[in-house]
Amino acid sequence: MNLVVDMDDPDQAAVEMFMRSLDIDEQVAHALVEAGLTGIDEVAHMPLQELLEVASVTQTLLLSLRERARQRLADDSMRRNQ
Repeated sequence: MNLVVDMDDPDQAAVEMFMRSLDIDEQVAHALVEAGLTGIDEVAHMPLQELLEVASVTQTLLLSLRERARQRLADDSMRRNQ
C-alpha cells in the first residue's frame, strides 16, 4: 500500500504518527484521531474508561495500544537520557 500523505493536514499527520509509533493499521489510527487523540501520551495516560468512551475500538485493543504507547514513551525517554 502506497499512501500519499499531506503533512499539512494535522489529522493525516496524526494518523501517520499513530501508525508508525504504535504499529497499527490506518483504520485504527483513524479511530484514535476521530476520538480527538493527537499524541502517544494521550493513549498511554488517558484513563481506560475515558478511552473506551471516545474510541470506537475494543477494550482488548485499547489495552494493547496503551501498553505499546507506554513502552514507546519509556523507550524515547531512555534514548534521550543516554
